[in-house]
Amino acid sequence: MEDLVCGACNTDIFSKLEAKFLRSSAAAWARLFLQEKGRGSGSKASKPSVDADLTYFHEPASGRLLVARWGSGGQPITLPQIIARMLDKDSFEHAVTGGDAKTTNEFLQELADLLRRDQIEVIEKRHSGDKAIFLSMPLDWNGAVYVAGQQQQVPKVPKPCIWFEERVRPATVDPMAILPSAVFRRPEGQIICRVPEVRSVATLLSLLRLHPSVWQPSMLSDRIEKVDEPDMHSRFAPDPQADRRVLTKIGINLCACRLGAALVRHPAFDIGVEYARMGQGKIEDAPLRLSRLPPLDGRNLHVFALLPETISSSRHSILFHAQLYGGPLICLRLAEFTEPPKELLKPIVVLVDYQKHKIETATEEQYEAMVSSPSTK
Repeated sequence: MEDLVCGACNTDIFSKLEAKFLRSSAAAWARLFLQEKGRGSGSKASKPSVDADLTYFHEPASGRLLVARWGSGGQPITLPQIIARMLDKDSFEHAVTGGDAKTTNEFLQELADLLRRDQIEVIEKRHSGDKAIFLSMPLDWNGAVYVAGQQQQVPKVPKPCIWFEERVRPATVDPMAILPSAVFRRPEGQIICRVPEVRSVATLLSLLRLHPSVWQPSMLSDRIEKVDEPDMHSRFAPDPQADRRVLTKIGINLCACRLGAALVRHPAFDIGVEYARMGQGKIEDAPLRLSRLPPLDGRNLHVFALLPETISSSRHSILFHAQLYGGPLICLRLAEFTEPPKELLKPIVVLVDYQKHKIETATEEQYEAMVSSPSTK
């Protein structure tokens, strides 16, 4: 709401936090399979996605692991890539593939531009606590191969560059699956070299520069073939505290929207606000007051609720109940007062249709009646 969250908090804290929640939480996976599109309309509508730091599609025909990304509805999207595997000292097998000819050819053209350079900067991203650091390693062409220099930390990522990622075999994959090295492009535009270790980038790029026929424009079909029950392997790092902070923020925003901005400026909300902003302090779990009510199966609804709670004669609180995509029920104690807050005398239920992007408010009795009525999609 206007005048409640400053621009700095929105941009520097909550935008990043909410993006992580929408792409790396358990709710993100449900969103991927259950929600057709995000906010916006037409071509501007966002597509649900997940941030997995490692995703492979085990291609049935070749037995190879291809670098992939999850698409809407859980369909695999093969990223544009060149995969390569050394057969002996002087030869290697390779293949060019991708989800469609256009993006694959764009990738090949960008890679060709890089391989025509006599110096390429290889960037490795590492983490020091919560801070990301970037290491740059120069590759210099000596007329026969690329020679790797020393890595050094840089304050800013140089452009153009190629990124290094360690090649890691997914723990869940068939041990007979072929895991080649790969150069690929992410939809955001970064070109990645995924090899066993950072100095191996020089070896792979040298092979590609010496064999320009490998990265000539491809003849891939524009048709994307769907695979039933695709064999996908992903690794991602959930952040339970980030998820909880986002839910706390949603609960406080809902209080401001439904109960008034003056209420959330009460000192009782200070703990919740500080937890949402900085992750400091603690927000308690509370008994699930609406847990006796079954979810609205087949309705494509998130269920949120604000509930008054009396703990004792001098302890009263506001509870926030949340259920996303019909998943687990979560109830947080947002604020505690010495007197019952007059703004919330009865539960308020808010239903969010995540397909149509519509919001409806109901009483607890109306919600109970909806649950007992036949589903209408």
